[in-house]
Amino acid sequence: MHSLFTNDIKSLIRKFAGLNITGPLEEKFYDTLNKWLNTYKSEEYIYRTLLNDRSALYKFLSDLTINESFFYRNKSQFTVLKPIIEHLKDNTTINIISIGCANGCEPYTIAIEILESLPEYKDKINILGIDISEQILNEAKKGIYQKWYLRNTDDNLIKKYFDKIDDKTFKLKEHVKSLVNFSNENLFDLPEDNYHIIYCRNLLIYLDKNEIELAVKKIDKIADKNSFIIFGTADILSIPKDIFKREEINGVVIFRKKDAPVITTEHKITQLPLFTDIKIRKARDSKKEETDLFEKGIQLLSQDRPKEALNYFSMITNNFNPSNLRAKIFKTLCLIKLHDFENAKNLLDTIIKNEPLNYETFLLNGIYHYLHNDYLKALENFRKCLFLKGESISGWYYYALCMKNLGEYQEAKKGFEKALYFLENSEENIELFLGEITKDSLKNIINTYLKNL
Repeated sequence: MHSLFTNDIKSLIRKFAGLNITGPLEEKFYDTLNKWLNTYKSEEYIYRTLLNDRSALYKFLSDLTINESFFYRNKSQFTVLKPIIEHLKDNTTINIISIGCANGCEPYTIAIEILESLPEYKDKINILGIDISEQILNEAKKGIYQKWYLRNTDDNLIKKYFDKIDDKTFKLKEHVKSLVNFSNENLFDLPEDNYHIIYCRNLLIYLDKNEIELAVKKIDKIADKNSFIIFGTADILSIPKDIFKREEINGVVIFRKKDAPVITTEHKITQLPLFTDIKIRKARDSKKEETDLFEKGIQLLSQDRPKEALNYFSMITNNFNPSNLRAKIFKTLCLIKLHDFENAKNLLDTIIKNEPLNYETFLLNGIYHYLHNDYLKALENFRKCLFLKGESISGWYYYALCMKNLGEYQEAKKGFEKALYFLENSEENIELFLGEITKDSLKNIINTYLKNL
């Protein structure tokens, strides 16, 4: 049973950090409080310690708000850096801040993405990670991570930017670490500076409506007039509409100041996310074990965790049912997303040989050839896909892209119009895999193409 000092502790945290201790955070609050009671014995003593010792308060907040963080979490929110930075290329410097950076996975992912995609800009980019926990920042500065934190990172990036300590432990190379600075600061105490790119992901979910508005107004004050703000997917719906305007780049939702200049079309349609409209359905004859594995794989794939999802689909085909077509199709989808094209192609060839009337296989085979710039071969597969399923949104979309790249603009226009028609008449909850792209995002992308044809 908790005392009156429980509410005093909640009020102190709310006053200092703006956190509203309700909902899921309230459960975490009591877990944290009970853990502290093992050391401090009474809530009154904890309250007085937090009130008079700033380092203790930071430690309590760190225990309370620690969130799962790993490299390339919500990958598209990092790959969008390329078009954003290219938009800012005329700046003398580009300042990036990661708010609530925890163990450093987010700012280090930003650094890796810059080294990988935009190495020519690295000397003009400043990356700062801030967090209220000095203890966790000290861990971030070490740059040492268990393999679990790299579960969404491509193997080639791990080999390139990490040194392997043992089978389960990796250390960031010094040239990556040197790109990131860390500071023990609270968002509300930040000096008003000009940040050009702001990552503030999954912080607002802990705040109530009034505190969200205060936090967003603070972000507005530290943001440059031409800045780009990236919130967590769970935060997006809570952003006050009168402070920032909402835009999309490559299907990724970003926020900008109301008077920020419009992004040119070329920046809106480069590096488009890949997607398919493959139906989520299990094999008709699958047993419970297969179904459980399949549903777990789908869940992971929906969370943009293809490496883990691949393991579940492989378990189905390797251990339970080698002929499970649904598992093989989603296994192929994972391989494409991981850029393991050799194994993806081998699996596609096998499926097509055994299942020559499956539109999804021809769709994936077409995407494979499209990614390798073989547009004629890709078209051959997309035509087969559309013969088998004439209302395939992704089939028409990629058909149109191939025609556009081949200079057949009238056919491209026809393909985009077909894709748009079926998209507008599709189920509202349509799943668009292979990329974090929404139905509205895809509409905007197709309409942009149609305007330019």
